[in-house]
Amino acid sequence: MSSSASAKSDKKKIPESLRTIVNTLKCGGSEYCVFDRVALETRLSGDWENVFRDFSSYCFTNEDGFIEYDRQLGVLISWQIASLRKINTRFRIKFESLQTTHFVYFEAVTDAPSPVVRGGCACCGAAVIPTLGLKWAIPSWSPVIGGFFLRGS
Repeated sequence: MSSSASAKSDKKKIPESLRTIVNTLKCGGSEYCVFDRVALETRLSGDWENVFRDFSSYCFTNEDGFIEYDRQLGVLISWQIASLRKINTRFRIKFESLQTTHFVYFEAVTDAPSPVVRGGCACCGAAVIPTLGLKWAIPSWSPVIGGFFLRGS
């Protein structure tokens, strides 16, 4: 078994897709997800986007119903973005504040899509010079985490 992935504070039923790869362990008033590494790798090699969706929903959903990651979990955040895009799920990335961004939240988007994709052409242009410029309005916040740019769809 691998180490725990996340502390759980409420009782939830394990999704069918995760029953063969996860066990729960209670310790000190918290509940932890403990994964069988080999079984998880086997499941992720097939229908990875739905398995990852179930994994993130079960282990990282907060009391408000948002999937929540610590900002330093850039790899999991990247997998979350990739899985949601792969299954054509519209989402919004939120932060608890602009001054102390410790957590990244994923929120399902139900409103109509915008006719203009925000940030969709930030890296496109006719310039021959290999340069890239990125600006944002609030200097205390950065969309760059661990070398990756964060963007919802």
